Amino acid sequence: MSSVSALCLNNERFKIEVQWRDFQGNTGAGQAVPLTGDTGYFWFFSSTNVELVIKVLDARTINGHFWVFYGALSNVEYGISVTDTVTGSLKTYYNPPQQFASVGDTQAFPTSAGSSAPPGIGASAEFGGLSEFGPSPDAIAPGLSAQAQTISCVPDATALCLAGDRFRVEVNWRDFQGRAGRGQAAPRLTADTGYFWFFNSANVELVVKVLDARVINGRFWVFYGALSNVEYEIIVVDTATGSSKRYRNPANRFASAGDTQAFPLDPGIPTPVATAVGTPNGLLATRSIGPAGGSLTSQDGRLTLTIPPNALASTVAFTIQPITNQAPGGLGNAYRLEPSGQTFTTPVEISFQYDLQDLSGTVAEALGVAYQDAQRFWRVFKSVALDQINKTLTVSTTHLSDWSRLSGFQLTPSAARVPVGRSLGLALVFCKQIDYGEELTSLLAKCAPERGDFTVSGWAVNGSPGGNSTIGTVVQAGDFGATYRTPAAQPTPNVVAVSAQLDGALQKYLVVSNITITIDDSWTGTGSSRAVDDAGGVYSVTAQVTWTLEGTVNNVSTYTPTGTASLVYSACSITPSSGTITNDGGFLIVDYNANPPTYQGGGGAQWVATVRCGTGDPVTGLVGAPFFGGSKGPAGFFAQGLVSPDGLTIEGSDTTTLPDGRPVTFNWKFTRQ
Repeated sequence: MSSVSALCLNNERFKIEVQWRDFQGNTGAGQAVPLTGDTGYFWFFSSTNVELVIKVLDARTINGHFWVFYGALSNVEYGISVTDTVTGSLKTYYNPPQQFASVGDTQAFPTSAGSSAPPGIGASAEFGGLSEFGPSPDAIAPGLSAQAQTISCVPDATALCLAGDRFRVEVNWRDFQGRAGRGQAAPRLTADTGYFWFFNSANVELVVKVLDARVINGRFWVFYGALSNVEYEIIVVDTATGSSKRYRNPANRFASAGDTQAFPLDPGIPTPVATAVGTPNGLLATRSIGPAGGSLTSQDGRLTLTIPPNALASTVAFTIQPITNQAPGGLGNAYRLEPSGQTFTTPVEISFQYDLQDLSGTVAEALGVAYQDAQRFWRVFKSVALDQINKTLTVSTTHLSDWSRLSGFQLTPSAARVPVGRSLGLALVFCKQIDYGEELTSLLAKCAPERGDFTVSGWAVNGSPGGNSTIGTVVQAGDFGATYRTPAAQPTPNVVAVSAQLDGALQKYLVVSNITITIDDSWTGTGSSRAVDDAGGVYSVTAQVTWTLEGTVNNVSTYTPTGTASLVYSACSITPSSGTITNDGGFLIVDYNANPPTYQGGGGAQWVATVRCGTGDPVTGLVGAPFFGGSKGPAGFFAQGLVSPDGLTIEGSDTTTLPDGRPVTFNWKFTRQ
């Protein structure tokens, strides 16, 4: 008799059990559900999610064997054991991970040695119309029915309606004698899964599942597993959009498939964003809290975890680790709260502190709180307690994970340094949310300059519409952006506020980007490198360099080099021995947000020269002269370090090793002008 984890099929003669292992290494036994006397299915993780369908047919009149067929709607690793309880014989079938499998074993269990097949039908007979004993349905021309082309799904004798009755599924088949028909739809197994029979209502041929996976990759997924190797075509129609997918199986093939790109989101619906996991980026805070309750605050004072009395049954060690923020629209650090598997009898509070710097480019009403789930999506709380007096954001939760403050919309860049007489592009970005009806949270989509709940108008500089020649001018560019041009001379004060007004249905907001107007700044100085080859020849490079400001965003400035570099090699002559450094010869980036500022970059020059070594023939080609770098980069010539405390000098030395093992020593000193 069938049990929770075993099917007993074909007059309960054959016992079938399944063991599975998922992609995280978790293992378990498949849970059995009988369908007909010959067929049943197993679920692994949820009773509403069919994973594997299996049937055992008595084909002794055909080739003297019982046949085993199975079709999978899952690509996890699993093993199937089939036991003939009469003879004690055992057959096992193994599916490796990442594989969708359908199998038809027509030699599975032989009968006694004296048994034989009927005349004219041997063991090589194809499984199809000959072995499925029921007659074909009345002749139906293959093709999509008129009903399937409508915009609503109504199940009938030949159509399943799956995934919230949104998707209509039909099947056309053709057997080995050329007879054609339409698959007959059986009652659904679950809301997402159903099956078809072709020749006999007691004989399951094809199982189809449609899953709503929009929270994973923005699409609906289609899976099917076959217990038949006749020719068939599956038609899946999205009745909400009218789009359709067809899957064809040629004759003599057992097929299982998983299409995770089947149906994209409805037009206009954003796609949720899965991001990388943050890495530690600050000091760890830890505290043990027991049944009496208590609180723990991060070392930077930005996040507080408050546990009320009686939320814990025993004392637990809690930690808060600042991490790099991967959340779209995230502000500052994110935070990892552990232990992540901790459960609470009553909700706990997570409270974020914010300041005026966090409101740069946005407003307090746009702030939110989100956490990253196990699939690496960010889930935004629909309701956040905003306290603008104490500048806090607070939510209640019953679990711990990675958490972040974020802004739903922002003027970018929120701050910048721009020299006089230059232009800067500004844009309003909106971080969209996708509500799938969950009680507390929505999924976070990308942040982009796409229309949100507001229109953008009223661009101004220091409150003056359009600005003027003294403080700079701003001109709207498109629906969501503008171009700000700094004045010809540095104003006093040299920080201006470029603003945009957002007009919503009920509210208006003013968002501001603070622009620091600078005089063209640059760094000048010398960079050099030296290396010795295996023969003792010495390479020596000296460069006179000016690093010119290319642009500044959020107080991070990028500079490009100009100047000349010379190359001397003791074993050869180089003509010419010097060349010009061009803008593509390197970069220097200075982050003025840090104290002291930090820098990183690298540089070199290339020019065409003729090289002659000893009495050998001269060779003409490119020669390279690296003048700024070191060993701190993953490859090539790269340097990083701290600017002097007064912000005026970049100086350092370092050694890197070339692929052939030769060390190269660099020295550099550049002074800000």
